[in-house]
Order: sequence, then structure tokens, then C-alpha cells
Amino acid sequence: HMSSQAPAPKPKLSKAERRDLQEKQRADKAAALAASGKQPPSNNKNNSAQKEKEKPQPPKANPNINATLPVVEKNTNQSSTPTTPSSKTNAPEQNKKKVSLFDHLPQFERESTLLKVGFNNPDVHPAILRLGLKYADGSISGTNARCVALLDAFKQVIIDYVTPPGVILNRDFDGRITTMMNFLAKCRPLTMSIQNIVSYLHLQLANDSSHLPDSQIKQNLIDNIDSFINERIVVADQVITSHMTSKINDGDVILTYARSHVVEMSLRKSHEEGKRFRVIIVDSKPKNEGRALAKRLLNEGLECTYILINSVSYIMKDVTKVFLGASSMLGNGSLLSRCGTALIAMTAHASRVPVIVCCESYKFSDRVLLDAICWNELADPDDILTGTKQEDQSLDQWHSNDNLKLLNLVYDVTPTEYVNMVITEFGMIPPTSVPVILREYRKDVPI
Repeated sequence: HMSSQAPAPKPKLSKAERRDLQEKQRADKAAALAASGKQPPSNNKNNSAQKEKEKPQPPKANPNINATLPVVEKNTNQSSTPTTPSSKTNAPEQNKKKVSLFDHLPQFERESTLLKVGFNNPDVHPAILRLGLKYADGSISGTNARCVALLDAFKQVIIDYVTPPGVILNRDFDGRITTMMNFLAKCRPLTMSIQNIVSYLHLQLANDSSHLPDSQIKQNLIDNIDSFINERIVVADQVITSHMTSKINDGDVILTYARSHVVEMSLRKSHEEGKRFRVIIVDSKPKNEGRALAKRLLNEGLECTYILINSVSYIMKDVTKVFLGASSMLGNGSLLSRCGTALIAMTAHASRVPVIVCCESYKFSDRVLLDAICWNELADPDDILTGTKQEDQSLDQWHSNDNLKLLNLVYDVTPTEYVNMVITEFGMIPPTSVPVILREYRKDVPI
């Protein structure tokens, strides 16, 4: 009898039948609520639509938000150069002008670079603001010059710094350094040497000096910066100069590329010592840095030859030694320097001419680069067109030509096998000993 009274299993409903059943149950529930005098709830779609209608809509034109955009456009229109369209309309054009092999790098943007850096940040000191503008317009160039200017600017920041109440100087100033370096990186990408200097500043702040008064901590920081400039740059250049001078003999033909401050000091000192030799200065566009070196050496009475880089293979047969400057020496012994250095070194290697690189130890980096594609800096592509004849204006409108792209690289990487010797303040070493210097001397001297 129990089995005969068990309810029969419910028939399996299709999706449409289930939907109809749910709608019927919902309608019955709404009718019951209406009979009791309550407001029937609407379905989900109608309910969401009603909520959207009841939600307060923002005003179509918010003067507080839109007021900033016309101000920027107005300021940019005051310049004599034509301004670019807004960032939304200009983005596709910038993407079209990217060289695919280097599209992962920060692209150079003349009009918008200084608008993006944010001058209203109260944590950025005016000295850093001035330095960033000089970085951006190229008035300070060269690794040593940029590093010394950075350290001098931070000295002024330390002098003007006042510790906020309730905070520790070391921790607060360490964060401010990061903020200011982010600002400088937006003005121009930071070199590895500058990154080493920033690490040095962070290391000095990390020292346990919380028991000292703030005035003493600030004075210690300024003294450490002064000692870094003197020992790691000024005295280091003098030691490197003496080493390089010993490598110059009577009758030598020295070839150098562009302009390096240490190479210039070595050539002038050798000339003052009475050595008779000839200098070949190889130069390249767009900076033509070798012109300034040629002018200074000629004023000192040196015999010079000035050529462009496209002629280096023809004149290399007369060269006895190649002296090169460096932006950084990498952990695998490769040389990072201005674009064109690798071509000079490889040409000298093919002609069996020794390549000697002068580099201060603070430019040594643990980083390893196998090429100049993974990391590099893109300069203004319009600089490539400077110096052309006035009647040749065929590339002036390259921005509007979709089939034409310009590429202006700043650095290249020279492999280890094309460098014979690296001269530092620690002595003359092969490029494979760069990681040894980093490992052994970092214990005593922060690099």
C-alpha cells in the first residue's frame, strides 16, 4: 500500500517549459501581493532599467573636469611650432610611426613629453625641475656631466629639506628620491650609471643613523656626495688619464669616436708631455660631437684628422690604437656607448687594431645586454634631418607619409670580443674582469 501511495515522478521539463512555469509563478506572486495592497516587484530586466532611470545621471558637461583640457591646448598653442592633435587622435599616428623592432621602447614625443611629467608635484624640488628640463632639451649631455649635475641637484635638495613632524628623515627622504627620479625618467630615460648613483644614495640613507640629529644626517649625506664626485669621477678620471697616457707612444695614430672627456684629457696630457702623435676623430650625425673635440685639440696644437663614420674602414689601416669612451660596462664585459661605437670596434678588430676603452668604475653594471634592441633610448627622429641642404626638403613631411619611418637610436652594445682592454681607476683589465671588479670591490667601495 505504501508503494501505491508514493507520488509519481515529475516529468522532466524543457527549458521553454521551465521559463513559462517561472513566469506563471512570478505572475501569481505579483497578483497575491497586489491583492494585499503591496507594490509588486518587477522582473529583473525592468527592475534594472528602473534603477538606471532612478540613478542620478552625471552632467553631460562637467566644467571641473573639462576645464583642464582647454588650458593645456591653449598653452601648447602659444609656442611657435605647430601642435599635435589630442592624444586620442594622435595615438594611431604615433603607432604608425613606430619601428616594429623598437616599439617596446619609450617613444620620443616632443610636444607631450614635458606636459606629462607633472610640474605641480610638491615632492619635486625646483633644482630637480631645472635639471629635468636640461635633460629633456639636451643642454646637459654626456654620462659624467649628467651624473655630476644630478648629484649637485640632490645636494641642494638636501640643504632645503625639512623633515615633516612625526617621520624619520631616512625613510621620508628615501621615498622623495624615488619620486624625483621618476620625474627625471619622464624627462629622459635614465642611464645605468645614473641608476648606480641612485642606488648609492639609497644605500647612504639605509645606514643606521637614526640616533643622529637631522642636521648631522644631512651634512653626512652632502659630504658623501662630495666625496663620490671627487673620488669616483674627478680623481678616477685623473688616474685613467695617467694609464692611457702610458699607452701613447711617439708616431702613434690614435683614433677616437665622437667626444669623450677622459679621452680628451689623455690626448692633451700626452701632447703636453712632448709626445708626437696624430689623432683621427670619427664623427657621425645627428649630434656631431666630434667637432667640439676637434676644435679643442686644434687649439692645443695637436695634429688632427676629422672624418665621418662612413669613411672609417678606409682610414683604419693607418691607425695604431683606438680609444673609446663608455656609457657603461655591462656584467658580461660588453660595452654600452653612443650609437656607432660598435661599428668602430668591429672595424678595428677586423684590421687587428687594439681597442682600448676608458670607463670609471661607477659606470659598471651587473646588467647584461646581448644587443641594443632589448634596452635603448630613442632620440628625436627629426634630428636626423638636421644639417641637410636647404633645397633638399623631400623628407620634411615624413610625419604625413605612412610609408616612411625615422629611427634615431642613442646607444649600441659592443660585444666583449671586440674590446681588448678596459682602463679604470683600479687599473688596466680585460673586459671579462668587469664582474670581478663588481664582486670584489663592492665589499669596500659601493659601486
